[in-house]
Amino acid sequence: MLKKQALLILVILSLTLAGCGGKSQPVNQPTQAAAVETEEAKPDEKDVGETPDNSVEIPVASDTEESDKNNDEGTQEAKAPSVSVTPTPAAPTAPVAQPTKFRLVESDGTVFERDTVPQRIVILSVPTAIIMDTLGIELVGITMTSRTLPPRLADLPEAGMPRDPNIEVIKSLNADLVIISTDFKQMNKAKMEQHNIPTYYISNQLYEDTFKSIEILGKAFGKEAEANQLIRDMRARENQVLNAAKGKPAPKVLILFGTADSFLMQKSNTYAGNLVAKLGGINISDQIKLSEVSTGNIPLNIEQVVALNPDIIFRISHGTAEETQQIYDKEFATNPIWNAVSAHKNNRVYDLPMNLFFSNSGLQVIDSLEHLAKLMYP
Repeated sequence: MLKKQALLILVILSLTLAGCGGKSQPVNQPTQAAAVETEEAKPDEKDVGETPDNSVEIPVASDTEESDKNNDEGTQEAKAPSVSVTPTPAAPTAPVAQPTKFRLVESDGTVFERDTVPQRIVILSVPTAIIMDTLGIELVGITMTSRTLPPRLADLPEAGMPRDPNIEVIKSLNADLVIISTDFKQMNKAKMEQHNIPTYYISNQLYEDTFKSIEILGKAFGKEAEANQLIRDMRARENQVLNAAKGKPAPKVLILFGTADSFLMQKSNTYAGNLVAKLGGINISDQIKLSEVSTGNIPLNIEQVVALNPDIIFRISHGTAEETQQIYDKEFATNPIWNAVSAHKNNRVYDLPMNLFFSNSGLQVIDSLEHLAKLMYP
């Protein structure tokens, strides 16, 4: 077969030379040198492979294999696409700043949340107002009160009372937050919502509520450092009081809450009762059984008081202190039944100052605790 092909090529060459006057002309057939050069430019068969029908198939190579082959051959041929592609990590970017949320949570789980920290705050609670003033949080309005206030609070506009907020004044102050005790939530919630006044109801009835208030308000208003220092100072004084009372016999205590019309007994779920319990005292009012579910204040039952025979009686005045004090004095002087009570016989009946015991005294809770400790454990 090869001989026939060679003979045919010779015939064609002869005819071509004869037609051109014996001069050789280039043809489109590749010369041997060109064929060799072309052959050398091809990859080795072991690299590219050969199919049964002699067609060339280029396999998919990894980046490493292709790079090695290019280095070996000294060429910069285009690489075949890889089956799996490793994603290029994105260039690092600055984190997107998220808006700071102002958030307070009430004791019943209700969440008060705003996009920005309130700037025009009205407080209808004296203890809470004093806490915020001490933390350096500015207020624009305060509750009506006869109590002595710190200088920065004394001249603030009065915005009504917890039982009856003055809606007109609150609106005129452009308040973006009103804080009221949870004791008055039920009577105020609908009214405040009706007038679209943002209101947070804070728990501030008992001793530990004061520490919680300092903590949550400090965190919400960016005053955590001040709040933590305040709590540390108060806890240090508390520890001194409790350590001094440790190991001493627990006295039986009666707490009377007097008005111009009646006397009530306070249980341990009241502010003063809570302090007595913290100091290890036994509140006899907790032992009095009533037929109806009661609040922290229950009617005075002198017969049961005599039977339980308290060692100490604390008296708290409500309303006009002087008037209530006169009623107390008359009752204990003219009713002989009190002579059967150890507290009266031993002159351990004490009138408690209103500023410390009428209700939660805010930052003065430590003063209240120290005052009671001195009377309970002289």
